[in-house]
Amino acid sequence: VTFRARERQSVDELERRLAAEPGIERVAFADRLPVEDQFKYTIEVDTTTGVPATGLRRSTLVHVSRGFFSTFGTSVVAGRDFAPLDFETGHVMIVNESFARYVLGGRNPIGQRIRIVGGEVESVAGKDWYEIVGMVRDFGWQLPEPQEQSAMYRPSLPLVGRAGQLAVRVRDPDAFATRLRTIAADVDPTIQLTNVQRLTK
Repeated sequence: VTFRARERQSVDELERRLAAEPGIERVAFADRLPVEDQFKYTIEVDTTTGVPATGLRRSTLVHVSRGFFSTFGTSVVAGRDFAPLDFETGHVMIVNESFARYVLGGRNPIGQRIRIVGGEVESVAGKDWYEIVGMVRDFGWQLPEPQEQSAMYRPSLPLVGRAGQLAVRVRDPDAFATRLRTIAADVDPTIQLTNVQRLTK
């Protein structure tokens, strides 16, 4: 679901109402979902941690809310999931197995540091280093080149004032579409929901 809300309170209340709704198993927000075209970013790996210098690499970057991985039925296989404090500081990343394989040469990603130096959305690039705290299984994108499935996930609160994506894991998605619009309108009539569709993994 593509959504847009103008107030933080509205987003928080929508999340709370959906989580309490019968039949809803998981709720998560992100700037992109795994079935969509993804923005690629150029990254630099901190070689002071022992990773050999291999030049710049490219990877997908997705900003995600709490519960994102469980909503899509994947799990953390090394390190940890995001903690509440991570959404305040934002200086950590979780990567997928393809990232460890193709960007780090198969090395353990936990504790490595990366920096975004360019990409399709230049405003994301900066001088900040991000510590990798977890690794998840690959999921979502099925791309012809395996290295293109490399992905980084950054903790982020749901977007306010800009379009974002809402993912709901529900037992009967077709029947729930109308109910979703009703809940959103009840929380805040200004919330906009578009492109409501079933996701297939």
